[in-house]
Amino acid sequence: MLNSLDLLIYLFIGFAAVGLIGAVLPFITKNKIAQRAGLIGSALLTTVLGFANLESTPLSYGSDIFAGFLFAVLAIAAVVLQFVKKDDKTFKIARILSAVSVLGGMYCTFMI
Repeated sequence: MLNSLDLLIYLFIGFAAVGLIGAVLPFITKNKIAQRAGLIGSALLTTVLGFANLESTPLSYGSDIFAGFLFAVLAIAAVVLQFVKKDDKTFKIARILSAVSVLGGMYCTFMI
């Protein structure tokens, strides 16, 4: 029988696997569509993690909530940066911002 901590571990493993794939996929593939899909997927994951951080963190920990929200905003900024500028240098910056936001969002949600 599974208890709530077992389900939380499975949730963490699932988020970690999807986050790792989403953070690494834009860097290892040469296909632009797969790179954009990985970037948008990791941004969606980070916003979900930001809302999970908001719901799971007590309100007295305002700085932790703000940090999780900041990483979600960083992921949205990466997607906007990707669509506003179409050159390769800006897309590389957007990929780096997206990877940082996924790793930071996972840290804020599960480690703090």
